[in-house]
Amino acid sequence: LFTNGIGGYASSTIIGANTRRYHGLLFASLNPPTQRQVLVSKIEESIAIQRNTNIEFSTNQYPGVVQPKGYHYLTSFERLPLPRTIFQIGDQQVAKTVFMVQDSNTTVVEYENIGQGTYQLNLLPFFVNRDYHSLFFENRAYDYYYEQQHNVLKIHSHYGSMPLYMKYYKGEFQENRAWF
Repeated sequence: LFTNGIGGYASSTIIGANTRRYHGLLFASLNPPTQRQVLVSKIEESIAIQRNTNIEFSTNQYPGVVQPKGYHYLTSFERLPLPRTIFQIGDQQVAKTVFMVQDSNTTVVEYENIGQGTYQLNLLPFFVNRDYHSLFFENRAYDYYYEQQHNVLKIHSHYGSMPLYMKYYKGEFQENRAWF
């Protein structure tokens, strides 16, 4: 659990599997310290080492099955000074650090190559816009319209909604819409 000091937070398990409705990367307090909305549930993570080799290192728990099983690659977790998880995938090592910016509804997820090899990091963020006490199901009114300027996406979950900003470094955005 990491908080921002104004009612927002990021929370999950050490292996990154969201097992509760109160788990997610960005719980924003739209009227601090109340009116909490989940805006980002999680990020699915994988690396491409060779042309046809894509290895998923995230973890999800569904009824009766865990898929993908990224926890097999987890080698260490540090709580302080910031939550940091190390994944060992063959000769590759990925460090993931998650924290929130104080007094801001901002979550930072940082990935660092701490191994010797090179790879392509693929990230698939799961966006949502729901009250933190409820669950969410497919809804055609939520079309997730976005505008892109360089490495910043301005995302509206539906017409008239407050925008969510996603910024990334050293990469490219490819749209891939699907409901989970």
